[in-house]
Amino acid sequence: MWRPPISGKHRASALKMPYRDLGHMTYQFRTEKANMKIRKQTVITEGNLTAFEEWLKGKEKAAATVDKYRHDAQAFAIWINGEAVSGKNAALYKRRLMETRKAASVNAAIAALNAFFVFMKMDIRLKPLKIQRQTFRPEEKELTKAEYERLLEAAKSKGDTRMNLILQTICSTGIRVSELFRITVEAARTGYAVITNKGKTRTVFLPGQLQTALVNYAKKHGIVSGSIFIGRSGKSIDRRDVWARMKKLCEAANVPPEKAYPHNLRHLFAREFYGKYRDVIRLADVLGHSSVNTTRIYTMESGEEHRRLINGLGLARGFPTEYLFRRKTHNTQIIIGNKLQIVTPKPHLFFSPRRNAVVAALRGRTRRNKYSVGKMSSFNFFHKEMINQWLRKGF
Repeated sequence: MWRPPISGKHRASALKMPYRDLGHMTYQFRTEKANMKIRKQTVITEGNLTAFEEWLKGKEKAAATVDKYRHDAQAFAIWINGEAVSGKNAALYKRRLMETRKAASVNAAIAALNAFFVFMKMDIRLKPLKIQRQTFRPEEKELTKAEYERLLEAAKSKGDTRMNLILQTICSTGIRVSELFRITVEAARTGYAVITNKGKTRTVFLPGQLQTALVNYAKKHGIVSGSIFIGRSGKSIDRRDVWARMKKLCEAANVPPEKAYPHNLRHLFAREFYGKYRDVIRLADVLGHSSVNTTRIYTMESGEEHRRLINGLGLARGFPTEYLFRRKTHNTQIIIGNKLQIVTPKPHLFFSPRRNAVVAALRGRTRRNKYSVGKMSSFNFFHKEMINQWLRKGF
């Protein structure tokens, strides 16, 4: 049944609102719809990146976070090469990151891009990768206490007192390298430093020996107040400078370069603290973590410790122990252990302990009727009866 169209005034009356308010709502809807079309065709410019950086600073993000997020957004802009931002090219960029980076690095870039999309008011969100929490640390990246002490000796032998004290300060207090400027002359005199980072304030105590060394260093270099670790320009030393100087100490200290970076000193402090006191709650407070789950990353056991715990369960029964084939005329032996070895006057061969390897060994070297099987010790893979049956049947 046909009905006459309802006028704007009657529609406003039905919605119980003034007619002018309904018109304003219609205008807002049309404006938002037009803005959505514009946003779908947004091209990233240098102005967008600068505004994004200022927006992050307004959110009170750390300086390192601001630099990282801008860098990732700029890398995405370079990759799309002037094209309009869309969900499709964002997904393709994510796939490219997955091919060239590790999962944690991919998720860090995704977090930066999602923040940029929020700033640009785009309806695009990338899903982070799911990462299963590791149960132990990779040994090739774990800085040991002995290696740390060698780094100290290398800095001392080169006469770099400042670097020696920087390593001691980070490793003995667990502070971040970005918090190093908080170690001031006043803090060295009182024995503690008040550190504010990521919206949290905590008090960090300095060990007595470090406190004395810092006071003497400041007195020797004429530093009366403010940050102790400063560069030639008089400003606080940059974290990139600390990183570069640590790399230079690697060769003299006989430490792999992939282990020498400032944050590894913080991990070493956390492991030593947890290993001695076994108090993850207090350690989280010392490190400035809001969540204990973050602290658990720092307290993961090493690969060697994890291997020792697994071996301590005593559930493995070995593979295999030993079987012995004895030749009657000569002392030629075939031993099946972790590998199959044929010992003869000629050069011996190695095979994997499988049936086809046994077949190839016996066919290529001997006649089957010259062999018998003797059992050295029990194991549950190659049975004496099975091998004797193979010998009788001739494979």
